[in-house]
Amino acid sequence: MTEDEFVQRVFEIAAQHGLTVEDRRPGKSICFNPFSNKWLSESHIRSLFPLVLTPGLSEKQMNQMVEEVAPGRPCTHVGFRKIIRQLHDECGWVPGPGI
Repeated sequence: MTEDEFVQRVFEIAAQHGLTVEDRRPGKSICFNPFSNKWLSESHIRSLFPLVLTPGLSEKQMNQMVEEVAPGRPCTHVGFRKIIRQLHDECGWVPGPGI
């Protein structure tokens, strides 16, 4: 999976989960909480590639990666973890043990 394919698939999964995906400057963004206006931008998503696709990634590691790109935005974390889990399921990867 290339970086562009990863980004495109993240946006597709977000839309499938009922999240708002909009073209914003620069690029697209996902709205995880319309009431508090919490978004993750395409640059946030790109910064997670390719590490977030590592087979055996633990829940703790996933949380740390999301926190690094969206610090202090827990409402984005839950939804984004669901997206990452779906990507892992599609690719046949299983989350690793907690570290």
